[in-house]
Amino acid sequence: VRPTFDRGMSSLTTNTTVSSSCLEYLLLAAVQQYQALSTELEWDESTLHSKLQELGEHLGIRVLEKLVKDHARFHRELDIIKFLCKDFWNH
Repeated sequence: VRPTFDRGMSSLTTNTTVSSSCLEYLLLAAVQQYQALSTELEWDESTLHSKLQELGEHLGIRVLEKLVKDHARFHRELDIIKFLCKDFWNH
């Protein structure tokens, strides 16, 4: 069984179910926390932007790793593109 991640109730693993609204709330709270931290540490706007971008990249990598964990190995670039377009971006 491949883990899925869609709107509504999402199964991130075979045993864990998380609502997408909970994930959105968590991300909103993370952004607010980084904004408060940027005020405290006197970051400029570009530093805050780069920190949030880094957070998003790490989160995206983790979600992608969970999605491909049980997936067959990709042998061609076309297979990777198909996976990204059909499976990853639909989640």
